[in-house]
Amino acid sequence: MHRIFRMVPESFGYKSVAQKLRWLNEMSFYKGGERYSQSMSVLRFTQQGKAALFTANARDRIADSDSCAKILEYYNSPVVSSSVDRMLYTDLMTRMPDHLLMITDRMSMAHSIEGRSPLIDYRVVEFAASVPGDIKLKGRQLKYLLKKVAARYLPDELIHRKKQGFGFPLALWMRGELKGFLQNLLQVSCFVENGLFERNELSRIVNEHLSGKVDHNFRLWIWINLEIWYRMYFENESVESMQSFVDTIC
Repeated sequence: MHRIFRMVPESFGYKSVAQKLRWLNEMSFYKGGERYSQSMSVLRFTQQGKAALFTANARDRIADSDSCAKILEYYNSPVVSSSVDRMLYTDLMTRMPDHLLMITDRMSMAHSIEGRSPLIDYRVVEFAASVPGDIKLKGRQLKYLLKKVAARYLPDELIHRKKQGFGFPLALWMRGELKGFLQNLLQVSCFVENGLFERNELSRIVNEHLSGKVDHNFRLWIWINLEIWYRMYFENESVESMQSFVDTIC
């Protein structure tokens, strides 16, 4: 089966059948917490992906750093037992505060909007953590307990509607109006110039995305943010100078 899955071509579509099959194949080589930690990086940079992107010098400098091991510290914590609770606890200690909540807070405050997430009130979180895993996930039904409670107050079509996120078409923008920006940023990448990233590997990622071969928008977005962060905090560039820099290469 692995040989067949490896023959599935890369896909540009997010959550396409091809992407899901390739993900399934990759994750089948792992189990338990290692599978979960690897799954969190598959759309970003896996350990293998980072090894290909970093130069030999950069790899030597971060040889003791293993992001999957950091995730496993939470997954294997003695405070949780079931697989469902291990995954939820890991998310609560990593992606929730460092990604989802942080982005929501920054973007809402940037537009003078006060955002609140009632389901992560600490009392709700503490109660949810005490609920047995087989009630949180009942068969293939997600959010079982929440939906049972919501059924008292909300119409059925709302409770069971298909999940819908708040994504935006960044992948398509990168192939359209942001194409020149990506190409120009590649030419002046401070991570390449400072010997941290391999130019050929970074170029491959950019070109595969621009050609529509593979959807690398998550990886490219991380890279763009790193470029701006590095210039601001290591080269002491101001917000105004960074705005001018972005305008220049767009």
